Amino acid sequence: MYFDVIQKNYRFSEFYFTSDETIFVSGINQYFIISFKNFKEAFDCIQLSSFVENCYKPIYNNSHKYITKYSSYFFVIFLIKNYIFNPSFLFQPLVISDKFYLEWRDDWIQKSDYILSFYSSIKGKYSLIDESIHYYLGLLDYCIYLLNNYIGYYDYGCVQHKRFSLKKYFNPVYFKIDVKERDFADYLKYLFFSNQYKKIHISELISCGKNYFNYNLVFIRLIFPDYYFDIFDNIILGKDSSSLYNIIYKQNSYLDYIQMIRSEIEKVYPIKKDINLIS
Repeated sequence: MYFDVIQKNYRFSEFYFTSDETIFVSGINQYFIISFKNFKEAFDCIQLSSFVENCYKPIYNNSHKYITKYSSYFFVIFLIKNYIFNPSFLFQPLVISDKFYLEWRDDWIQKSDYILSFYSSIKGKYSLIDESIHYYLGLLDYCIYLLNNYIGYYDYGCVQHKRFSLKKYFNPVYFKIDVKERDFADYLKYLFFSNQYKKIHISELISCGKNYFNYNLVFIRLIFPDYYFDIFDNIILGKDSSSLYNIIYKQNSYLDYIQMIRSEIEKVYPIKKDINLIS
């Protein structure tokens, strides 16, 4: 469908797709095409892209509009420009709102209900899930409990990310408005699961954020096992389950990692005593 959308609605004489079916090349430029189920989603994405137009710039279609309706979907194409991620970006996120209520607790309660409901329908089908899911549900419920202390908590609403990825950091499709601790915690997770944490001076990162982040929230999000449930969702969709084994195999090492982070945090910021690890 992407090929037809481009060919019929844009002025590209020649183009070809890369191994990523959402990325195509025309001339010397790379472009990203994405579909949305409704006009508002497409419009919101374009609005957010205005904050990173030096990296992802929407382009007009033949009707001189950014949004192209084709079949029952709405499409947007972005020109991709070169960029390099720098950890300093985590300390200077774009502020969208002066008052944004923390939504993690409500989101994670919904996540827990969804996981429990869906697991009951597949119990016994995947032995690896059967053997591990209750531990990770326990972590999830513990994080929800810890956030009871933050009901009604609010801070600035900043441009953050649904999932942290260096490759997709500037892609507005993956933007999400949230408190500033989200990306910082998810970046620390990313460093571990991509085996890059030994190349980064964690203590320096922690020290830089001592007057900026609420490190209690950062640590709670480090405990939150989204890394497990993301793969759980992929298995349900029929994808390979081998990556789940890798997550489980690394769990003890990950606990050691975030305990190390806690030790670094406590040098500059007091972590509440009730926020502990579950081994």
